[in-house]
Amino acid sequence: MKVSHNLHAETYLSLMAASRGGSTPYVGLQVEREMLEQLDIDLGAVCLADGMGGAPEDRFTPSAAIQLLTAMMDREEFGPFFESLPVLGVDGSLAHSAADDSPALGKVHAKTGTRAVYNVLGDTGNAQTKALAGYIDTASGKRLAFALFVNNVRVDDFDDIMALGNDVALVTDMIYDHF
Repeated sequence: MKVSHNLHAETYLSLMAASRGGSTPYVGLQVEREMLEQLDIDLGAVCLADGMGGAPEDRFTPSAAIQLLTAMMDREEFGPFFESLPVLGVDGSLAHSAADDSPALGKVHAKTGTRAVYNVLGDTGNAQTKALAGYIDTASGKRLAFALFVNNVRVDDFDDIMALGNDVALVTDMIYDHF
């Protein structure tokens, strides 16, 4: 998960389907639903149509993200899951998302999510969502689950999308310091 690989994410649905004798992503989503139900995630706060989060129907509320992150903390798989997440200022999709003097460098383990589209009418872009969700080991020593989602921001180019991600990362500095 250090760097998003959407083909792998989509393939996992088929692998989950195959684990139950199925062969379609739809069956994989049924398996995923069962897993989320076992973790007591509010399925009314989630809508998934694919494995990579790129379908227009895909929705995952910050509340559902917090439920999932909190539930994962109690699982035996938490260690490998936590270590698989990008680390702010260190690696993966968060390697260059923070200033060199960020107090949260190395303290944020989180997954990014981005969906941007081209707006033909305005000849510009729209960042439909820029998300960051994961864990912060705060200055006080607490580990917090967090989810930051920014939706529907005008962007003119790829640099604007990257800047939006950096702004989201700045919020983690505030969380790190405050809690």
